[in-house]
Amino acid sequence: MAEHTILALVQRTSFTDERICLQNGNSVRKDSCLASLNPIIHNDLIRVQGRLQCEYPSKYPVVLPSKHHVTKLIIKHIHEHNGHVGKEHVLSMSREKYWILHGPSAVKSILRGCIPCRRQHTPLMTQQMAPLLDEQTTPDMPPFSHIGIDYFGPIIVKTARAREKRYGCIFTCLTSRAVHFEIAHSLSTDSFISAFQRFQSRRGRPRKVFSDNGTNLVGGETELRKSLQLWNQSKLSGFFAQNDIEWHFNPPNASHMGGAWERLIRSTKVILKSLVREQLLNDEQLLTFMAETEKILNDRPLTPVSSDPRDPPALTPSMLLLMKSNQCLPVAIFKKQDIYAKRWWRQVQYLADVFWKRWLREYLPLLQKRQKWQRKTVNLKKDDVVLLAVDNVPRGQWPLARVVDVNLGRDGLVRSCVIRTKSGQLIRPVTKLCLLEASM
Repeated sequence: MAEHTILALVQRTSFTDERICLQNGNSVRKDSCLASLNPIIHNDLIRVQGRLQCEYPSKYPVVLPSKHHVTKLIIKHIHEHNGHVGKEHVLSMSREKYWILHGPSAVKSILRGCIPCRRQHTPLMTQQMAPLLDEQTTPDMPPFSHIGIDYFGPIIVKTARAREKRYGCIFTCLTSRAVHFEIAHSLSTDSFISAFQRFQSRRGRPRKVFSDNGTNLVGGETELRKSLQLWNQSKLSGFFAQNDIEWHFNPPNASHMGGAWERLIRSTKVILKSLVREQLLNDEQLLTFMAETEKILNDRPLTPVSSDPRDPPALTPSMLLLMKSNQCLPVAIFKKQDIYAKRWWRQVQYLADVFWKRWLREYLPLLQKRQKWQRKTVNLKKDDVVLLAVDNVPRGQWPLARVVDVNLGRDGLVRSCVIRTKSGQLIRPVTKLCLLEASM
C-alpha cells in the first residue's frame, strides 16, 4: 500500500500533463516522453502498454522518471540487494516491475557513484606523459654529465664453499644513453658510496643525478653531501674545486618515472642470462660478464639501422665513449690536418662534434612522440578521497587515503600527491591512486 502511494505521488509530480490526458481517455501528445510506450492508467498508476500480450510479470511495468529520488533509491536497492551486479543486470531486474525512462543512463549514473563498486573496479589514474628533461635533450656535454642510477639483482656468486648475493648498480647517461656497471656487495649505504666513487673515478663527476627513492640511494646522498662538506674544509680545498652534485629523487613506487634507465635493466638481465646460461659464477667471472654486458649495451643502435650501404652506421653510445673513427664515413669529410694531426685531441674533438650533430639530427627527433599516455586527464586536488594501490595486496585490502597536497610537474600537471592514511602521511605517484570521491 505504501509503495503504491509513493509511486502514484512520483507520477503526479513528474507526468502531470500525461496523467490528465490518460484520465480523460485521450492519448498522450506525440512529443511526450511517454508516446513510444503507449501508456495506460491502471489502478491509479501509469503503466506501459507495449507489444507484449502474454501474461509476463513485466507486461505492464510502472513508468518512472529517470532523475527522481525514488527512482534512484529503487536502482540502488536492486544493485546492492543483488551483490553489486552490473548495469545490464540491474536494468533487466528493474524492468520486471518498473519502466525507467532513459534506463541505461540512469542506472549507469547510480552505479558510477557506488563506493564499493568504485573500490573494486575504478582503474588506477594516469596522466599525460611528461615532457623530456632538459638533461635528456642538451647536446655537447661530456658523457655521464647527467645520469640516472638504479640497482638490479640479486646475483648469486660462489665464494669458496658459500654462496653470496651481489647487486648490479647501473649508471645511465641521460643524453647519450651510454651505460656503466658497478658491482655492489650489499644494499647498504657504504656499498653504494663505494660503487659511486668507482664510477666517478672512471667516468668523471656528474653534474646531476636522478634516482629512485630507495633507502640506500637516499642515504648515499646524505653521506656524499657530508663528505663534500668535510673535503671543502680540508687542505684539499686549496687544490681542487669542489662542485656539489645536484640530486633528484623520484617519488616512492614511481619506477615508470625512471624509464630512461629502468628499461636498460631488463636488457641487462636478458644479456646476462644468455651469457651465463644458468652457471654459478665467482666474483672475478661476474666482473668479466658485467664488462661484456656493458660493451654490448653501449653498442646498441640508438637510431634506425639503414639497409643502404651508403648510409653511415646507426648511432651508438660507444661512438662517444671510445672516440674511434666511424669507418663508414667518407674520408673526404675529414680535414687532412685532422687525420694526420700529431695531437690526438683534435681528432677526438672532431669525432665528438660528429656524434652530437648526428645525435641532434637522427636521435633527438625520435623522442618527440609519446608512446602512451597521450592525453591529459583530470588532476587530483586537495581533499580528494583516493584508494592507495599496494603491491602484492588484494584490491579489497587497499587502504583509503585523503589527498593532503599535490606536487606539480614541469608542465603544471599533478604527478604525485601527499596523502594521509590511518598510518600517516605518504608521497605516492598518481599511478598508484584511484580517485573515489572528488572534493567540491
